[in-house]
Amino acid sequence: MLTLQSANTSKTVPLDSIYYIESSNHKVELHLKDGEFACYAKIGDLELELQDQFFRIHKGYLVNLSYVDGYSKTEVTLTNGERLLLSKYKYQEEHKGLFQVDPL
Repeated sequence: MLTLQSANTSKTVPLDSIYYIESSNHKVELHLKDGEFACYAKIGDLELELQDQFFRIHKGYLVNLSYVDGYSKTEVTLTNGERLLLSKYKYQEEHKGLFQVDPL
């Protein structure tokens, strides 16, 4: 479970409902199975908190490893069909066996 603050409310989200987290302009947007949720947070803080199940594929993306369907040198494909940019530096790290899927 991940608990985040937005305005005066807090939202608790099961980790298995998060496809990926996107960072932009000091906000993070959670891309969920049932929609999206945005709040002010630092993606670096979330990366530390979620490091067992999520991997930072780019400075703006933290992806749930459970939903990675495949990858190439430039992008990661999720099981929902979305494609996200993969940093060339993270591609090198990935080759150390982080993704449990074969490259595309």
